[in-house]
Amino acid sequence: MDFLDLVKPYLEIGVLGLAGIFLVAFAWLTFKRYLQREKELIDTNKKSTDISIDKYNILFNTMIEQNQKNYETLVDIIKNKLDDVSNNVINGVTTHRISATENTLLSEKESQINNCLKKVQQKTNAARVGLVRFHNGGRDMNGLSFLKMSMTNECPGAGFASIMPDFQNLFRSFFSYLCESLIKEGKCYINNIEMLKTIDTTMYEYFLSRNIKAAYSIAIENNEGSIIGFIIVEFTDKDSIDFNQVDSCLHDKKIKIETILNLL
Repeated sequence: MDFLDLVKPYLEIGVLGLAGIFLVAFAWLTFKRYLQREKELIDTNKKSTDISIDKYNILFNTMIEQNQKNYETLVDIIKNKLDDVSNNVINGVTTHRISATENTLLSEKESQINNCLKKVQQKTNAARVGLVRFHNGGRDMNGLSFLKMSMTNECPGAGFASIMPDFQNLFRSFFSYLCESLIKEGKCYINNIEMLKTIDTTMYEYFLSRNIKAAYSIAIENNEGSIIGFIIVEFTDKDSIDFNQVDSCLHDKKIKIETILNLL
């Protein structure tokens, strides 16, 4: 046996060992490169996702801003249209020329209302009977209408001056207690104005300045049931009042005046 035969088994073992080591090293390097590629892929995806989120946020904010602008534009258009409609209605009312037929009809209605008030005054011997109608009058800075009222018809008793010229475009808050009672109860019966001292000072002073001792009012409604005004009966002598007569007259003329007004 020569030297080559002696070392040959060891050489074969060494070659196999080196081959094994190479294979292990190759596998490790391949696995490590795989991990590196996966990490790079994850980082790339994360960056893409971050970019997508940023783009989405930008797009979403842009859409919100655009929708807000569209909404504001739409609101302005609607507001302008409503203003145009309101102006057209107001102009149509204020510039409408009453025809001869309309003038005759309105005059007849006003005469009928005055006759109703006159009958109440005569039957109750009141100092004054009037019809007050609600209306708006201008707007505040928020566009809300001012609630006002005016006396449109009146029948004073003998020796009593007319107050209708001074009872125009008054704020309803001027008679807050009366208006609130009309809304809640459909009437406001004041048997003695002294009760107003602690309830409504403005009303109290108004009646006191004209020597009114008692006042009775009943609501006038339209066909929809909304209050459009009231009849008021005033007395300077509360001791001579026939309450049943006053109450009966008010309810009777309420129906008749409502019919007349709702047919206008």
